[in-house]
Amino acid sequence: MSGLNIFVVEVYDAMRHASVMALRSMGHTVASARAFDDSLLLANTDILMLSLAGQDGLALLRRIRAAQPDIGIIVLTPGAQGDDMVNAYRSGADLVLQKFAPADEVGAAIRSLARRMHSGEASAGQSRSTRPRRIS
Repeated sequence: MSGLNIFVVEVYDAMRHASVMALRSMGHTVASARAFDDSLLLANTDILMLSLAGQDGLALLRRIRAAQPDIGIIVLTPGAQGDDMVNAYRSGADLVLQKFAPADEVGAAIRSLARRMHSGEASAGQSRSTRPRRIS
């Protein structure tokens, strides 16, 4: 599986930088932002890694999922449990990971999600749309 286009949204600079460097070392093309802005265009993004700190996370997640139904969404959380995780999945997350998960765990999760995404494309007999859409 070749490298993916991953967009990382993380409020903490050091954590964002570390995530970007780790993902690039895995062979992925990575862009990042401090916060999610509705004007971001996610064209050609395979996976969005989204930290929901300081935002109305579930509403944001639902808006992104509605605008980008084919994108993989990994929510990063410092320690969500039970209902928090269930609500994230119900709001559109494909995976919920602990924010400080080891790089090999994050890499395995990304590979697993990408495999499922590409398997769905093959079985549906169609390619994913790369047309940019604004989140609103």
